[in-house]
Amino acid sequence: MNTALIGLIIKADLIYYFPWLAPLGTDGANLLSGTLRDLTSDWYMLVGSQMILTILTASISPNVAELARWPTKIIMQRLMTNRVLTQEQMNRLYEGPAVVLSERYGALLSVLFVVMLYSSGMPLVYFFGVIYFGMAYWCDKSTLLMICKKPGSIDSTLVRLATQRLRLALYLHICFSIWVFGALDGAQVYIPLVSGWYEKEAAKMKPGDRPSFTYMVTGRLQKLPALPPFVALIALVGRDVLVAILGPAYRLISEAYERRQRRLERKRMLALRRQAGYETDAGAEDEEEEEDLRRSEWGGTNPPYSEAVEYEEITGLSSYKISKNPKYKEAFDDSEYVSTMPGDDSDSDDDAQSEWGAGAGAGDNDSDAASSAASSFRGGGSGGGGVAGLGTR
Repeated sequence: MNTALIGLIIKADLIYYFPWLAPLGTDGANLLSGTLRDLTSDWYMLVGSQMILTILTASISPNVAELARWPTKIIMQRLMTNRVLTQEQMNRLYEGPAVVLSERYGALLSVLFVVMLYSSGMPLVYFFGVIYFGMAYWCDKSTLLMICKKPGSIDSTLVRLATQRLRLALYLHICFSIWVFGALDGAQVYIPLVSGWYEKEAAKMKPGDRPSFTYMVTGRLQKLPALPPFVALIALVGRDVLVAILGPAYRLISEAYERRQRRLERKRMLALRRQAGYETDAGAEDEEEEEDLRRSEWGGTNPPYSEAVEYEEITGLSSYKISKNPKYKEAFDDSEYVSTMPGDDSDSDDDAQSEWGAGAGAGDNDSDAASSAASSFRGGGSGGGGVAGLGTR
C-alpha cells in the first residue's frame, strides 16, 4: 500500500492543485512537484506500468513466502533431530511455528486496498487480486493444517476490524473512479448543487488564473461517465449516515418489541394454565417482567457476575465433590465410604483421624496401640475417618 501511494504522490504535481503547498515545492525542498497533473497517457506509461508490476509482485510474494515454511520446517527437522539435547527442544522443533493472523490480514488488506484503488483506471489489477486471494486460500489452508501448530482461542475482534476497513477501501474506489471517468470526454450533466458550485468557482476565475481544486472536481462530477460512481457515492454516504443515526433507535425499538411479545406470550400461557386448573403464582409475571427489564439494561447479554449472584441466577452444584453429585448417589450408598471421601470437612472426620493418629503414634510394637487403631478403624464407619486415617499412615 505504501509503494502504491508513494509512486502516485511522487509523480503527481500536487502543488498545481493545492497552491498552499508551494513552500514544499521548487521554492523549498522540491517536494510534491512532479511532472504529471492528470491521468493522461503519460501517467499510464510512467506510473501505471510500474504499478502493475508492483501489484503483481505483492500478489504472489506473500503467499510464496508463507508456503516456503513447509519445506523449511521439513529440512530443519531432518537436520536437527539428532542434535537437540532435551525433550523441550525436540517438542519445539516438531510443533511448528505459530499462526500469526495479524500479518496475514495486513497483507490481505494491503492487496485489497491497492486493487480497489487502481482498478477503475487499470482493470487488469482485478486479475492480480484473483491470483492473490486464490493462492492465499490454499497456502493458508496448507500451512494451518500441516505446518503451524494448533492455534489458541481466537475471537472475532480482528475479523470485525478488517471488515470495518473494507468500507474505507470502497470509498477510495468510488472517489478514484469519479476522478478517472471524469477525465474522459462526454456530455455534461446538470446537477443542481454541483453545477451551481461549479459556476461560482468559474465566476471567480480570471483569465490566466490557475483553476482551483474545487473547480476541477465539480467539473468532473458533471461528466456523464462520472455520474454512476457519483450516484453510488451518494447512496453509500446516505446509507452510512442513516445507519449511524437510526441504528441505535432501531435496536431499542426492536428490543422493546421483543420484550412485549415475550410478556404477551407469558400472559397467554398463564391464562391457559388457569383454565386448565393449575395453580399459578400471582407474582411470577411481575418477576419475569422485572427480569426482562434487567436483561435489557445489560444489552441482551449475560449479566455481570455480581448481579447474577444477587438475583440468584447462577445454577448448578454447590460443590465439586463427587459424593455430593446426585447423579452418583447410588454409587455412594455406603455411608462409611461416602464419609471418607477426600475433602470432606466434617467434624466427625477430624475426630476419627486424630483418634487414629494418636493410636498409631504410640509405637509400632505396642499391642495396645494396634488394638486402639483397629478399634478406631472399625468405629470409623460412623465417624467417617477410618480410611482417611489408614491412608495417612
